[in-house]
Amino acid sequence: MSSQLVMNNYNEKSKNTCTWVSITLVLTIAYFTIPYKTNAFFRFFLKIALLGILGATIYYQFQSLHELLNINELFTNEQNTQIRNQYLIGALFSVILASFFLFITKEMFF
Repeated sequence: MSSQLVMNNYNEKSKNTCTWVSITLVLTIAYFTIPYKTNAFFRFFLKIALLGILGATIYYQFQSLHELLNINELFTNEQNTQIRNQYLIGALFSVILASFFLFITKEMFF
């Protein structure tokens, strides 16, 4: 598969990831700023929605990273240095998102 086509697919999927991250951050801020005496059902629904959207964000991030793995000689060809760096930064971002998921789960349920 050509590098340009793969990069276009990666860029489109990265836009979705960015949108999901923004929604997740808004919901996280909303969850932690709403009064504690709010309806328990509403707070529980917000927890589940937040974790679900964050999980979907992690899934979309992994899907966009998978697009970059379709490039031949990604890690061995010197011409792919920029794409390789983009892959490594995306992988680091995935680890950060997964850590955030675990942190939010701990803060909400324990």
